[in-house]
Amino acid sequence: MIARIALVFGAAALLGAAMATPGGAAEDGKASFAALKCTTCHSVTAAGIESKKPKPKGGDLSGIGGKHDAAWIQDVLAKKADTGKGKKHSVSFKGTPEQAKAIADWLAAQK
Repeated sequence: MIARIALVFGAAALLGAAMATPGGAAEDGKASFAALKCTTCHSVTAAGIESKKPKPKGGDLSGIGGKHDAAWIQDVLAKKADTGKGKKHSVSFKGTPEQAKAIADWLAAQK
């Protein structure tokens, strides 16, 4: 029984360490950004992501992390804050709260 408990705690510790490794959250945010089709309106050229449109409506988000933090980005995705241009995000975010956080954290790291 004790060996089983130790195994469970050990596995949990390894999983936690794997999730905390650098690049893990960033890759989740970048992958979610692409999977949720944020590239329809936005590019992040510094990260090698080009918009699907020649003149993206939402612009290039490279460097956004130098201007705004992840909490603000999440608020914009949730339409709780305006984009800085007096407007709300034009599209309702369709992802999960975890995806919104991952995207916001990843974009906040784009400085």
